Amino acid sequence: MTGRLLLLLCVLAIEAPAANDSLHAVLRRHFEWGEYDSIVRKFPRMADSGAEDSALSLNDRLLLGVACFETGKTEEARRRFTGVLQRDIAIELDNRYVSANALEFFASIKQAALRDAQERQLRLSQEVPSFSEFILKKRLNTKTKHRYALLFFGGAAVFGGAAALSQLWYNSADRGYQKPNLSPGEYDKYASARNTSLTIRNSALAAAAVLTVVSIYFYF
Repeated sequence: MTGRLLLLLCVLAIEAPAANDSLHAVLRRHFEWGEYDSIVRKFPRMADSGAEDSALSLNDRLLLGVACFETGKTEEARRRFTGVLQRDIAIELDNRYVSANALEFFASIKQAALRDAQERQLRLSQEVPSFSEFILKKRLNTKTKHRYALLFFGGAAVFGGAAALSQLWYNSADRGYQKPNLSPGEYDKYASARNTSLTIRNSALAAAAVLTVVSIYFYF
């Protein structure tokens, strides 16, 4: 019984890290001993939970990806490598401690990540001029609209002036129309002038109103 207990304690001492061992030291020791199964079994949940994010460095996560690759978990290894490369595209594996197959697999993922980064940068560089062109066109359209607004407002002012002159003509004709003892010819002359000036005034006011509304529409 005592022998079995001692054997169990020895196994636990080997499997469990010392209290003062850092996660990095434990992972590195497993990695140097080639204990990839132990790494895959112990560390993925720590990396995914985020609770040990400060303890597991990017290099530690690379080692975890290598362990996944060496144990046949290629998709898991791809996910680990991609996650690291998203945070540091320049990171590299140490070829002194990693197999050639793992190095080749990591290099292919890094190549794809670099292509994605370049494509994103190209899209961004294309989007910036497009946005600038859109702003420029919008400004040009605004200036054009303001020119039209001023043009229509000027037309409204002209018709407003015509309405004012027609009103003066009407007032003059109305005063003549109101005179007593007019001859039939004078009466017809003043009556015709009154009607004509009134028609012109009303038409000019209507045109000025329409042009004013149009100018406001183009300005805003």
